[in-house]
Amino acid sequence: MFNIPSAYEVNKKFDIKMFTTSQLTPKEKKYFKDNVFKIELKYQITGEDIASFIDDEHNCQAIMFFEVEVKDLKCAKTIGEIIQRVVKPLVVIRFFDFKGTESYCFAYKRLNKLDNTQIVIDETIFTPASSIFLQNETKELISKYLDFDEVKNKVNKLFFYYEMFCKAKLISNRAYFSGYKGILSSNIFYDFDTMKSLTGLLREIEGFEREISIANTASDKAQINIKIKNTLEKINKLTE
Repeated sequence: MFNIPSAYEVNKKFDIKMFTTSQLTPKEKKYFKDNVFKIELKYQITGEDIASFIDDEHNCQAIMFFEVEVKDLKCAKTIGEIIQRVVKPLVVIRFFDFKGTESYCFAYKRLNKLDNTQIVIDETIFTPASSIFLQNETKELISKYLDFDEVKNKVNKLFFYYEMFCKAKLISNRAYFSGYKGILSSNIFYDFDTMKSLTGLLREIEGFEREISIANTASDKAQINIKIKNTLEKINKLTE
């Protein structure tokens, strides 16, 4: 997975029951047990070769990489949201099913200001489903730009993870603009604030797309498209 160095390899399988904690409702527990076949921790980035990051909002001392086999990839969203809630460290999840499709899940987490033993998830993203066996653009982009050696910002674990998170979000939204490869190859990932600006602008576009889907008139859609264009211009300026 992402050509992570063998020094971080774990390959530990978990009993599914370990994830059906008291945090879950009875309905969530049943859904989890019915749809998850296997959970394995493939890698865990710990130690200080990539520095930990601790401040008032973050406690990033580990990044965990799970592989989860599910009954059908359609259930990955619900299962991913559950795992991201239950596991407090930063987590990357590769979901796959028997049909040979896969998707990755990332979540940006911070500490709860009222109780720093708990986390708040600001955003969870899932990459588009892609074939494990056949070459496709989503698979190729993830393999290239999320490769361990291609992650530019290894200043600390938070920045490392957020670069992967940001790139995954950009790849997932590449249909909106043609210059995404230029951004994926750019130096914006050396700056945490710029990465956060990029993900914020991508969220804006997602919001505008939802507005278009429920817009009633051509005029309304045209106005929303102007907003999308303006946001895309802001994205392009990030790399200037």
